[in-house]
Amino acid sequence: MGGKTSFNVFVSSTYRDLKEERKKVIEAIGKVCNAIGMEKFLPDEKSTLEVCLENLKKCDIYVGIIGSRYGSIVPENQLKEVEGKNYEKYKGLSFTHYELRKAGELEIPRAVFIINEEGIRGFEVRRF
Repeated sequence: MGGKTSFNVFVSSTYRDLKEERKKVIEAIGKVCNAIGMEKFLPDEKSTLEVCLENLKKCDIYVGIIGSRYGSIVPENQLKEVEGKNYEKYKGLSFTHYELRKAGELEIPRAVFIINEEGIRGFEVRRF
């Protein structure tokens, strides 16, 4: 009775502006299942994008926290490395936007929380 399940949740957002929100979400998720976010990524010889995608593929659900910042754009060399010939369709995307899009392509259910100055403004769950 109780305890964690082996269910994996990928937590995605920009970092600097949503640090506290990420912390709260990861703590809450961590009480019942495995929260996976960039905070848990260990230094690796692989590119940031490759590590993100590997971890996303291990997840059962994607949770996005969207605020007012778009975030860092994925470097083109990392896109070429991970996506090969298809890199063009992801060119110019932030890491968060890339993760959201890839979760949909991988048919991982997505829950997205939109945050403004007053707090959570919207919530949407999609399965593709």
